[in-house]
Amino acid sequence: DADPNQGSKSIPITRVGDHLFTFRASTAAGTKEATVQATVHGVPEASLVAAPSAYDATVPVTLTWTSANADTSLKLYLLDESGTPIEPPLYEVPEEERAAGSFEIHPERASVYRIVAENAAGAKGSADASVTIAPPTILNFDAMPEEVLAGDEVLLSWTTKMATMIHSGLTFLRGRAHTSMVMPSGMRPGASESSTLWMLVT
Repeated sequence: DADPNQGSKSIPITRVGDHLFTFRASTAAGTKEATVQATVHGVPEASLVAAPSAYDATVPVTLTWTSANADTSLKLYLLDESGTPIEPPLYEVPEEERAAGSFEIHPERASVYRIVAENAAGAKGSADASVTIAPPTILNFDAMPEEVLAGDEVLLSWTTKMATMIHSGLTFLRGRAHTSMVMPSGMRPGASESSTLWMLVT
């Protein structure tokens, strides 16, 4: 038979909050009672969405989150190349924005962001969102003048956006071609750049 003076029992609890447990021990001489309190914390959960998912250097990317049971903190991080959150966080979400909120970013490169929710028990939940860099755009490309004599120079001018390398060259309609030139842009991804190049027509 089980010893009534010693024992244990596991009780699954799903309701979040403070719970009061009462224990009674009885004999013919009377009953004694003791109480103990246990706190149940909800499992932290989070979601994160990036829109637009490709940055074009014009429209900022909005990171939108929802979370539950982030009782202690909700933090937004940029991840490094190994997938580790970079400290300090990009944004420590105030309590009034933890259930739902957003944060605008202007990334300089393709990046991954993480939202981390933590409850009072130290448990964490997280979600990631990726942002890419949009392909380059040629806003304009002009030749001035459009007609010249052999030996004269033509001024080529262009404006690009999101380019990190520029290729420029001449191709003649009569089958002769000059080798293209490759020129580093020298600007950070996402910027716009206007340039000019003189070419000698032979």
